[in-house]
Amino acid sequence: MRTSKPSENIVQVILEWNSSLAAETDKSQNTLLHYAALIGNSYAVKELLLKDTGSVYKDNLSGSFPVHLAAEAGNYTVIKELLSMCPDVGELLDKEKRNFLHVAVEKKRIGVITLICQVGINAKVRNAKDKDGNTPLHLAVISSDSDIILIFCFETRE
Repeated sequence: MRTSKPSENIVQVILEWNSSLAAETDKSQNTLLHYAALIGNSYAVKELLLKDTGSVYKDNLSGSFPVHLAAEAGNYTVIKELLSMCPDVGELLDKEKRNFLHVAVEKKRIGVITLICQVGINAKVRNAKDKDGNTPLHLAVISSDSDIILIFCFETRE
């Protein structure tokens, strides 16, 4: 039998007490989902999305969606959960017109890139161009990151 962690109980209690808190934003326009994605709490991400998927499509004042924050922090289990429950989240673009894969490459989040390439990602996400016309692979080449380039070379195709 799986025992829950205190943080899991807190999430459940808060959402049972007032489920509308899931959609509330702070002064930076971050929702609870933004914070859960940033700190890597995949349990909270799942619980929040079960209550309401709307916050996955809300960007903060910096133009980042929860999936961008998860990619920036290297939280691949959160990204997996977000993509599982909201498959189109990979196509969300921040203010720089980057998707989460651009962010993962820029921040050198090998775990995120490896996971995405293993499970497969649609060509629209893989080949998306940012405001400067660069795809995630272009960013890897520009930064001369041979590890990331190799991951892209051996990725699983759809």
